[in-house]
Amino acid sequence: MLLKRILPITFLLTLIFNYSNGQTKAIAEIIYEQKIAYQDDSGSPKRYSISESLLLLSKSSSLYSKSSAKTIVKDVDNGSVSKAALNKSLERNLSAFQSRAGNLMIKDYNSGFLTEQRITQEEEVFLIRDTLKAINWTIQDNKKIIAGYECQKALGTFRGRNYEAWFTTAIPLSSGPWKLNGLPGLILEATDDKNEVSFSLLSIHIPPKSNTTFPDKLTGVEISKKAYTEKNNLAAEKRLS
Repeated sequence: MLLKRILPITFLLTLIFNYSNGQTKAIAEIIYEQKIAYQDDSGSPKRYSISESLLLLSKSSSLYSKSSAKTIVKDVDNGSVSKAALNKSLERNLSAFQSRAGNLMIKDYNSGFLTEQRITQEEEVFLIRDTLKAINWTIQDNKKIIAGYECQKALGTFRGRNYEAWFTTAIPLSSGPWKLNGLPGLILEATDDKNEVSFSLLSIHIPPKSNTTFPDKLTGVEISKKAYTEKNNLAAEKRLS
């Protein structure tokens, strides 16, 4: 089933191919709207950074990629977002979306490892490897329909946030947006209890519309997350000096 998309996915797929080694055939292509709230020190109302993200799935691995196109929506009290403002901002940022890669994430369920590809402002490419973190989900009785799929509610805590996720056993792949996983079916929607982080389904294709593949290995220099953060902070300080 296809829902309304914000942007075509062609550019993301092109970027992914440019960073490919061996290829894994995708059996599903899912697009999410990713919304993250933040608030500055002035005490102003929350703002929301909104972007489109892609999840490609195989039976044993997945690739997640977030577009660089985004918008900041001011003064959002109830979580609603103006689609007109969103589309206008994404259109303005389309060139950035086409020209940059990075922030790719591969989950390998056989090995239990997660690999993130990060690209700095100086165009240096790094890989951050970590183990897939187990999330202790509690499955609830609540059910609802999302994009024609019967979904069931689950509650879990990850990185200090309490999430409400909706998954469907009709797609028996234990995956989801970002680093959320571990349920007996694909996560189609997830929101934290403070409404600061959310993932909403935009479209889903099973199988993908085209013969879509994704890399089974990402290229880059391996680095720890701490070292990458320190390197980025140092680069930011140099740019400001």
